[in-house]
Parts: sequence; structure tokens; C-alpha cells
Amino acid sequence: MRRIHLTAAVLSLAAMAWAQTPKANTFHLYDGSTEYTSRGFLGSNPGECLQKIPASHFGYLRKAVQFNVVLQDQSKATAEEFYLIFRKVDPATGGPDVTGHGVLYLEGPYKIAGSGTGVGAWALSYTLKKAVKIPAEGCFYGVYWSKPVAKPGWYRDGGSVHMSGYYPRKACGEHPRKGVATNLAWNVIYHQTLPPYMETKICGGNRAWNMSLGFASPVLQGYAVDPAAKCAGRKGKPDYGYAALWPDLTDLEKYGYLANFGWRIRAANYPGAVAVLLVSPTVIRKGVEIPGVGLWYLHPFSVIAFSGKLSSKGVAVTPAIDPGYKSYRAFLAGTNLYAQGGVFGKGKFALTNWVGMEF
Repeated sequence: MRRIHLTAAVLSLAAMAWAQTPKANTFHLYDGSTEYTSRGFLGSNPGECLQKIPASHFGYLRKAVQFNVVLQDQSKATAEEFYLIFRKVDPATGGPDVTGHGVLYLEGPYKIAGSGTGVGAWALSYTLKKAVKIPAEGCFYGVYWSKPVAKPGWYRDGGSVHMSGYYPRKACGEHPRKGVATNLAWNVIYHQTLPPYMETKICGGNRAWNMSLGFASPVLQGYAVDPAAKCAGRKGKPDYGYAALWPDLTDLEKYGYLANFGWRIRAANYPGAVAVLLVSPTVIRKGVEIPGVGLWYLHPFSVIAFSGKLSSKGVAVTPAIDPGYKSYRAFLAGTNLYAQGGVFGKGKFALTNWVGMEF
């Protein structure tokens, strides 16, 4: 699984937009740091780099309207072709469903590069031509590289996706609590053999691709704060990546990491609206219908963790919760906490998705 360290390449990182939707609320599992660019196990084969939205941690995301990704080409002289792709979850394996009914959505082809010299990287944003409903059982989304890479191989001339991962080998990488194999980054490999066949493979290393989705509906994500981070740029700052799904409350790595945690509401279409967030140790998987509003997923006796106003950009970040003494943290270890929010504005009430944390 060859990857290229980004500091070893001179990148011409350019921002591009393709009919960008300014009011889409961004959702991502990538933590904001970039260690490498990679194709995972694809090598020179065509195939897919996919990020899993796990139903164990997220629900009620509704419809994706935007797709964002950072791609790289090792030689700008030749164009690289790709598609945007969504896949169902295979209930037998937990991986991507590669059967004939497995593709939820496919859009493209698109291209990067095709002129110039050297390495190039692009931050791309696409308004999806058709909104994609996220299934209750979760799904995969990502990039499908549709052409094989000619010799001498992709690391000389091929497309790849920026990624984070490999903590603690890279101090700024994805950081779930110790002992967790996230298994949320995957490949679908299109082997160039006769007959052609597809293979699914977990990328491992707690990898997260630098990809995100945009939703018209309000989006809730958790965060974790590491007050003793080995990465100076992350110390005491919110981490919205895997650390938010698996916070370390009890310093399992023995360097002072006693996580605090909180949540962020994004509702760009409700700037200045009143926001409320509730938390509960349980979640109602099918939800309870609230007429004219949507589905509520938490226990009826949930606790209000936050109330306040969204910013002019439609964002509210809760204060970080410090569970306090180590004995309290040890008591919470092994438990789950679920959250869901709502916003009141423009004479309407809108619910967010729900989010789960595993301590």
C-alpha cells in the first residue's frame, strides 16, 4: 500500500469549484491533518477510494447535495479520470456492496490535470447533479479512478487522494482512543485480470480520506480535545475526526491525554437561529416521527447539554465537557453517548442528524 509523504513533493494546491453550493452544511470524518497522498491498495489498478459513514455513529443525515475532495496527480502532463461514487454497505461484511445493486450513485467522468509539469493537487467541490439519500444502515462515498495507470506506476504518474492516519507514528494523524481499529477507509480494487474482478479491502492504519459531503439539512458532529497533544498544532483544539467518535477519557497511551468533548451544529440556512442540543445514553434506531419536523432519535428523558444562538454563518460549537476526576472518567469508559440537536429560525424548527460517541 504505497503512499507519498506530502512534504516530499512540491504541490500546486489550487481551489476549484464546480457549481458550488454556498449553503451546504459540511460533514466529514477527516480530522483536518494531511500526512500522505495515497491510492491505498489500488496500485496501478483502477478502483475506488471510499470513506464509510458508520450507522453505529451517525443517523438521519438525509440527502447529500455536495461532494468535496482533495486529489493529487504525480504528473500534470497527463489527465486522470475519476467519478464520484456512493455505495451501499454489504450487511455480511460491513464493507462496500459490489453487487449489481450496490451502487447508490455515480457521477462523472471528471478529470484533473492534462497540462503542465510536475506534481499538482486540487481542492475540488461539486454540487451533485442529484441529491443522494443516505441509507439508515450507512453507506460509502468516494472517488472511483476509472483508468489503469501506465508504467512506471501511479507514484510517477497517477491520481491519488490526500489522507490522514497512522497515529501515533505521525503525531498529527487520526487519533481514536488506543485499541480501536476504525475500519472506515476502504478500497474497491478492479483487478486487471481475465475475467476482471473486484475486491474490497480495508485500508487500515486509522486512515481517513480528505473527503466531505454537504447537506442542506442541519448537520451535527462531535469533537474531542486532547489537552496534551503530541502535535503542537492540535493541542487543546477540537478534533472532528476519529477522536470524536472514540475519545480517550483515561489516558490509555500514558502521555496525559484525558479527552474533553463536545459538539458542533452547522445550519447555514438558519443564521442567528436558536440552537439546542440534547444528549442521552441510548438512541432509538428507527426514530420517532414529530409531525412537520422530522425524526427524533434520543430517549424522551434526554439531558439538555447546550442552548444558544448560531453565528451569522449558521454555526454553533458547544463548550467542551470535562468529565472531571479520573474515577468519573473510568466510570464512563466502555459506555456510549448519543446527541441530537435542533434549530429554531425563520419560523421553523429543524432537527439535526444524531451522533454517537464510544468511550
